[in-house]
Amino acid sequence: MLNLLHKGDGPVSRETQGLATYLVPLHRLVDNTYQPRQVNDPDHVLGIAKSLIDLQPTLPETRGLQQVPMGRIVRWADSWQPPAGDYENQDTIRQYIADPQFVVEMAFGHSRRLAFDVLATGVGSVFPQLGIAEEVIFNGRDFDSNVYADMPIILLPLTDRQMWQQAIVENAARRDISAIEKAQAMKRAIDELGMSITDAAAASDMSRSAASNLLRLLQLTEPVQTMLMAGDIDMGHARALLGLEGAAQITAANQVTSRKMSVREAEALVKRLGAEFNLTAPRKPAHGGSDKPGDVRRVEEELSDLLTAQVEVRVKKRAKRAGRMEQTGEVAIQFGSLDELNGLIERLRALGGA
Repeated sequence: MLNLLHKGDGPVSRETQGLATYLVPLHRLVDNTYQPRQVNDPDHVLGIAKSLIDLQPTLPETRGLQQVPMGRIVRWADSWQPPAGDYENQDTIRQYIADPQFVVEMAFGHSRRLAFDVLATGVGSVFPQLGIAEEVIFNGRDFDSNVYADMPIILLPLTDRQMWQQAIVENAARRDISAIEKAQAMKRAIDELGMSITDAAAASDMSRSAASNLLRLLQLTEPVQTMLMAGDIDMGHARALLGLEGAAQITAANQVTSRKMSVREAEALVKRLGAEFNLTAPRKPAHGGSDKPGDVRRVEEELSDLLTAQVEVRVKKRAKRAGRMEQTGEVAIQFGSLDELNGLIERLRALGGA
């Protein structure tokens, strides 16, 4: 079964039936090096903790976990990893787990680990800012904290690229991460793992153009990136602010948030500041033709973000309808393979509630 799950640097299946599960002390677990999420939602983690308590009587071997996370063994001092053959011998793996020189780096399941921490050490030790009595949080649920001192983990000889892929898949499937976190994860894959933008985009289930647009967000100043992560501004605001640099960008972002500006108002602000201080470069016409109106570009960008694919709005001609002149045209969505097309169809179905 191990060979079926682990072949070279390819994707790793999450089908875990028949694989050995090991109990690992919580203090020996570390996060995935490539984990993009920087902020954990206490409500989400506490919801997992409550679920673990409720399911533990029926799933005692996994401590209430419906899916056991995967991980790999790493030597703490120098990140050395055991050879793949060692994973075939359960006694050898248990020796690594018992050796204080080694830790288990989780591929996914970080929120579940925090939930175990909550149940083993108390809410206050994990989320001291909450200040809520555990009796209130758990609503009278009775549990033995000692049960959650160790966490079940499936151990595999995962490569760095596979660890990155697992981190991306986990967050896409379970909890949304911010655009900045996605962009940072994409950049690490390119810089540290030697992946091309095309490969990183495919592994993230998005088009190459959508990935390129995502990476552009890292050109924002750090304070503006923080605003985007916190939800103080949205993607439309961020794209507009890319027209400015440095202090001017931060000043504009602060005005956008304090005045609760719409995206259109933010674009107008950037244009005005750019003209006043000669801070922006003229926009290049797309495909060598005339520049599109701001409203059309904004629709293209919003649709591209929504579908994670390159979208082009083509305005063709004006026609008279109901006594007034209306513009007509078409929307083109690009895809690079049948897999991308199938993913696009699934996203459209999900948006339509089909």
